[in-house]
Amino acid sequence: MLHQSFDGSVPGNTRRCRGVSQSARGHALCTILLGLNLVALAGCSSKTYLMPTPTVYTHPDWNPFADVPPSLQGDEVSVLYVTDRLPEEQTEDHWEYGYQRSRSAAFGEAVVQIGDGLSWDDLVEASRARNRARELELNVTATRELARFAPTPPTLVITDAQLASHELPPVDPAQAEAERRFKEDLAARLARTPRKEVFIYVHGFNNSLEDAVLTTAELWHFLGREGVPICYTWPAGMGLFKAYEYTLASTQFLEPLEQTLRPLGIHLAATIRAHFRPHPFSR
Repeated sequence: MLHQSFDGSVPGNTRRCRGVSQSARGHALCTILLGLNLVALAGCSSKTYLMPTPTVYTHPDWNPFADVPPSLQGDEVSVLYVTDRLPEEQTEDHWEYGYQRSRSAAFGEAVVQIGDGLSWDDLVEASRARNRARELELNVTATRELARFAPTPPTLVITDAQLASHELPPVDPAQAEAERRFKEDLAARLARTPRKEVFIYVHGFNNSLEDAVLTTAELWHFLGREGVPICYTWPAGMGLFKAYEYTLASTQFLEPLEQTLRPLGIHLAATIRAHFRPHPFSR
């Protein structure tokens, strides 16, 4: 986990916890992550539902959603995603990504709907209930790619003359433009939250982009909608006997992640603190 402080404060002091100890908050986070892992194991289900409420969230004296700004309330969650999956089909509001690898990373916005027409008060009540009256289905209602970074590596062929002259490939203008748009989008999201941090989730084996986005949305929701949620989704293998082999090979092609986070890292040093939640197979 990478910590870079915005205001010099000690990590963890930015959030008030009424009537609940720091150790209880730690138990809550462990419960959330355990619940999300169990949800991921049940990926064969045709529908995905909001994970069970962590026990500590049912405490009557602690409402983790009490200080959520109005602009972040509602039954929809906006997730900033970064991916090096190859896009397959796209419309204006729905980009479809498969399991093939792309030489270039892209970023965009995915919108997750929680339940069906719930008011914010009803969603908070359900998110704190030990036993819900009904299950809350999760759906990705929109996926929009906003910009694409330059290919990595820039070229697959280097001539003998280029090698002899140590000539570097020209800088792709797409890289600078994508970095600019990424920083603008991130800055706008940070402006809407009082906690100047990002939470980056990296999934593991056999996950689709939709799986990763839904998990990120759940995690951020139960963290009290603080900071900015970012999902990095890579082409983990899909299939039977060759799935693990393909996934393992895909981990060798995570250079786009480093290329994408490099400009983000410059931004982090000046503005925010970042938390990474990688799956072991994604390292």
